[in-house]
Amino acid sequence: MSLDLTSFQVTNLFTVRDKWVVITGGGTGIGRTLTSAYAVNGAKVVITGRRGDVLETTASEINAALPANAGKVYPVQGDVSSKTAVTQMTEKIAQITTVVDVLINCAGLLKPWREQCEVDDVENLQSMLWNGIEEEDFVDMTKVNVNGVYFTTIAMIPLLRKSSLPVVINIASLAALGLQRRGSSITLGATKAGNLHLTSLLASRLIPFKIRVNAVCPGIFPSPMTGDGKVLMPVLSEAVKVSPAGRAGNPEEIAGPVLMLGSDAGSYMNNAVLVVDGGRLIVSGVPVLNSFPSILPNAYFECRPCPLSHRAPLAPWVSHRPCFSCIHMNHGNLSEISVAASFLLAHSSSGSI
Repeated sequence: MSLDLTSFQVTNLFTVRDKWVVITGGGTGIGRTLTSAYAVNGAKVVITGRRGDVLETTASEINAALPANAGKVYPVQGDVSSKTAVTQMTEKIAQITTVVDVLINCAGLLKPWREQCEVDDVENLQSMLWNGIEEEDFVDMTKVNVNGVYFTTIAMIPLLRKSSLPVVINIASLAALGLQRRGSSITLGATKAGNLHLTSLLASRLIPFKIRVNAVCPGIFPSPMTGDGKVLMPVLSEAVKVSPAGRAGNPEEIAGPVLMLGSDAGSYMNNAVLVVDGGRLIVSGVPVLNSFPSILPNAYFECRPCPLSHRAPLAPWVSHRPCFSCIHMNHGNLSEISVAASFLLAHSSSGSI
């Protein structure tokens, strides 16, 4: 008897054809990219957002570009920043479809610093940290980046339960994972970290409904949040240069992983976090725009020598520079670190820690 390998074919394993997909924030940026990707692969996509004209334009442009056998985009004006608005949005969606196979929480809010200075500017740093953020910045961003994800997901449960393979995909951010001293705001990092932990909480709570919840942390992709949608803001243009990829992400590179999570190929994934950043998290302690050797002229490495390393001392172009992220404004003393390491090893072997 011959083997049947058809289930491994890409056209079967990764298909999203005929799935009903809801994408909040689907009118612009990464949301629009995901809308295009799902629709061209045969899914019926409901996109939501606050600006009805933007949604109508996005839906019209994508639908006009789709081949005959593709899916379709349906615009629904809606806000995720309040429980009442989410209820109204869900009611509108329920008039279009009675089932949702994939919910993508992509709506997000970024409020930039109101006041800025160099990250090592001791004279002005406290002023930036105090005056650069107002209470409403945390409140407004939490409403969208955390509360909105929660209430949208819960409101969609009745529609998701009618799917044979329901999944929620939260679009978080690399800011939720990396300690970026430039190129991001504290409010974004804090609220997206909340988004990421909420993913785990929802994955746990929705087990009885057989609804899986996963997250994707995009790195730097051109969008209205990172620039004008086509060109990155200057600090991010410099930031991508020191990532292993050396560039911003392309639309297809964020669409692929999110398509996978919404297809049979991702059906065994629950509470998973996919980092799609060109390797930037590897060097997330590398804020930009400080002097460095010629091979990386616009990078600033926060030096953390390995406490158990017996390698040669740090290279001269590192060791002569103060590391402003260290408590004592200098590089770690390996003899001091080795004492701490010996203490930890001794006590861990004795079972006292």
